[in-house]
Amino acid sequence: LSGLNKAQVHVSGGLDSAVGACLAVEAMGKDNCIFISNPTEFNGEETRGYAQHIADSLGVKLFWNPTGAIYEQVANEHLIAFGENPTPAGKASIQAVSRTVQGLAASHTFKSGIIACGNHTEIVLGWASFHDIGSIGALSLIGDLTKVEVFEFAEWINKHLKRAVIPPSLFN
Repeated sequence: LSGLNKAQVHVSGGLDSAVGACLAVEAMGKDNCIFISNPTEFNGEETRGYAQHIADSLGVKLFWNPTGAIYEQVANEHLIAFGENPTPAGKASIQAVSRTVQGLAASHTFKSGIIACGNHTEIVLGWASFHDIGSIGALSLIGDLTKVEVFEFAEWINKHLKRAVIPPSLFN
């Protein structure tokens, strides 16, 4: 109906996108999944390693599409325009919008529907905001789950797949 036959998941190296990635592969098959990571300087080696582990475990290529340069440019323009650096919430918004812009561009490149990986707890608390790749998309697979349910579901996924696709340190 929509003409979209690929699922695009932005795999951050965190639990929610790991669960979303597993569900997308189960529903669409690994050949119909596009995994993208949008790291900045705030994503360390461990987080990046988790993202790569999840993609490798599911057999899906992980595209690295960093947002650091975009973030720096927008933050600098903010400083020039307003004479002060963005607040912490402003910085988080710049990062979120950068991921979203790159995600939307990639959705046209791959003709893919974005899978939103924000969960109910994050949405209610305002952590997955309207402009973040975690809450926009063609489908929100875990949008009705609380964070506790996401932890439980991640553990179930690993048991169901009989291997640690999702690193247990993300939910233990």
